[in-house]
Amino acid sequence: MAQMASGDSLEDRFIAVARLVRKGEWTTYGDISAAVTGSVRAARAVARAAALSADFPHAHRVLRADGSVARGDGPRRAERVDRARSALEAEGVAFNLAGRADPAARVHWDELARRTGAPR
Repeated sequence: MAQMASGDSLEDRFIAVARLVRKGEWTTYGDISAAVTGSVRAARAVARAAALSADFPHAHRVLRADGSVARGDGPRRAERVDRARSALEAEGVAFNLAGRADPAARVHWDELARRTGAPR
């Protein structure tokens, strides 16, 4: 359980929640946003933290709302997508023919919030 201090930055709080996504599970940028802020409005900020912060754990476990791996920007994006999907598959997450992760392995915002131990 990761307790978040009220003085932590928003990025620190995103990182703390991302640490709670276990091997064989996945979540979305919006789920992390909602677990931290109560709204999905900061989903892009979660995506930015996942892409840019060296401290963001297991970024491959954070997917788009439809269960697909975010492509991101840059010349090596296809390689990043393949690497993230391979890492999830190695952890036991199945993907369908459309490239979407098994919804049964998804951890929703309310479960993430519960795992933080923070009162809701």
